[in-house]
Amino acid sequence: AKGFTVESARPVTIAQAFCDEDGESGVLRLTGAGAKTLSGASTVSRIVVDGGAVAFTGGVGSTVVVTGGNRVSFGGSATAEHPLGGLVLGDAATEGVLEVRPNETICIASAPEFGRVRLALADGFAIGDKVVFNTKGTLSAASAAAWTRMQVVSGLPSGAAWTVSAEDVAGGQTLTLEIIDGTPIVLTVDEGTESIETNVSFSVSQRLDVQ
Repeated sequence: AKGFTVESARPVTIAQAFCDEDGESGVLRLTGAGAKTLSGASTVSRIVVDGGAVAFTGGVGSTVVVTGGNRVSFGGSATAEHPLGGLVLGDAATEGVLEVRPNETICIASAPEFGRVRLALADGFAIGDKVVFNTKGTLSAASAAAWTRMQVVSGLPSGAAWTVSAEDVAGGQTLTLEIIDGTPIVLTVDEGTESIETNVSFSVSQRLDVQ
C-alpha cells in the first residue's frame, strides 16, 4: 500500500481530506508528539495514529488504527450517515485510547478490532450517561473478550463505576458503556458461616467487600 506521513511535534490542524489513488489502498500515518486535528472528511483506506493525540472533527470514512498508547477522538463526527470505515483500538501488547463524550454514538461500517481498549471520559460524565458503538458485523471472540475487559482511564465521576454490554441487532451489534453508581457491594458473613450460595451481580469495575 502506498502511504503518506504527517509528523508534527506541535499542535496542528489539517483541513486536507485524504483519499486513495485509483486502484490503491493508501495509508495515512500520523506521528509526532503534537496534537493533530483533522477537519477534512478523509476516505483513505487506513489511518494509523502513531504518535500523540488525534481528533477527527470532519468525519472519516477510513479504518482508524490506534495502538501504542496513542489517543483518538471523533467528537460526534462518526455518524450513521458518515460512519468510520473501521476501528482498531489497542492490540495484544499495547493500549489504544479513545476519548469520548457523554451519550456519544460512534457508528462503524464494519466489526471493530479490540485489544487493550481504554476509554477517556471527557466533558463531564454523570451516572446514567452512555457511550454507544453501532457496528456492522459482529465482534470476533478475541475482540468480544477484550471489550468486556476494557478500562476507563480518566473522567470517571466520583463514586461511579461502569458496565459494558454487547447486543446483536440486524446486520451488526450495539456495544454500550454505561456509567453506574459505584457504591461498593458489601457482603456480610456471620460467624460460623462455611459457604455462601447467594448470587451477587456487580459491574466489572465495582468493588466487592466481604465483612
